[in-house]
Amino acid sequence: APLRAQMSQKSLEIIAKHDRMQVLDKWESLYRRLSDEFIEAKQRKVQLRMLRNRFGYIPPVTTRRPRIVRTGELALDPRINEEM
Repeated sequence: APLRAQMSQKSLEIIAKHDRMQVLDKWESLYRRLSDEFIEAKQRKVQLRMLRNRFGYIPPVTTRRPRIVRTGELALDPRINEEM
């Protein structure tokens, strides 16, 4: 627990020197990508295990998701703003 508190304090000191929103957006996008990759790796591992353990197993066909990085910065169409 003391190491966690120390690391938390140091990270807050580092963020204080930079634009918080930009840093948080980058961390969020990195975390989301790592989370997606972890889920995909886990699914691949389960499918490989099923292929090894069950003769005749046919893995389900999944659609690949695009690697889109969402930063939270939305550019609205100027025409939409004029109508409101």
